[in-house]
Amino acid sequence: MNECVISEINHAISRIERAKSSKAVLGGLRRCLAEYGFSQCLITGLPAPDDQHWHRQILCDGWSEEWHARYSEQGHYFHDPCAGESRRTGGAFFWSELEREHMAPRGLLVMEEAREFGMNEGVCVPIHARHFGPAVVTAAGEFVGLPSTTLPIIEAVCRYAYRKVCVLEELVRHEQRPVLTPREREILQWISAGKGAEDIACILNISRYTVETHLRNIREKLDVINAAHAVAEGLRRHEIQI
Repeated sequence: MNECVISEINHAISRIERAKSSKAVLGGLRRCLAEYGFSQCLITGLPAPDDQHWHRQILCDGWSEEWHARYSEQGHYFHDPCAGESRRTGGAFFWSELEREHMAPRGLLVMEEAREFGMNEGVCVPIHARHFGPAVVTAAGEFVGLPSTTLPIIEAVCRYAYRKVCVLEELVRHEQRPVLTPREREILQWISAGKGAEDIACILNISRYTVETHLRNIREKLDVINAAHAVAEGLRRHEIQI
């Protein structure tokens, strides 16, 4: 993984890690996302699309008051294409990636009205954690031109912020026992330093195949889908250090 990407992830996560409240987590997340042009964000559970009490699952509300009021008054949650896609998929996506030609009229209305409130582009980071219903961290702002390398950063930081809030709100246990072997922690520490599988193989004098096997085991144990998520989760669990 690119060393600059890892550095940005570590910097953002270190700010969120120091947060003592959900409000402080939201503030740290917003500062991080502002660097990429996002001005608003939300951390929320995703109940069934016909749940009239969907508001109760909002963990951190960083939407503007005007948009939140409009969204609620118009019942947009029940037709929100981003919420629907987040229930179905596990990977982060930009709003612009949604296929508008397949949206229902009410779904299109949600997206068009979001633009009227200055949210021309957004990103959704779906969360599908064990023993929990689906959730999402989503952010939006005016025109956002981002290189492809930024999505792993945004995704890793949003996932970290979500889990930090869950700990602070006592939705999950604060302390978690280490699950990685010493070799796996060593490899993940090198990944966090920006080293690739080939580099790590040379440093540790093992084969690249062995490194990749360890990385696969790390992803499975930490329940993550890529290296950026593994680093974020490893830091959160104190398996590795910044």
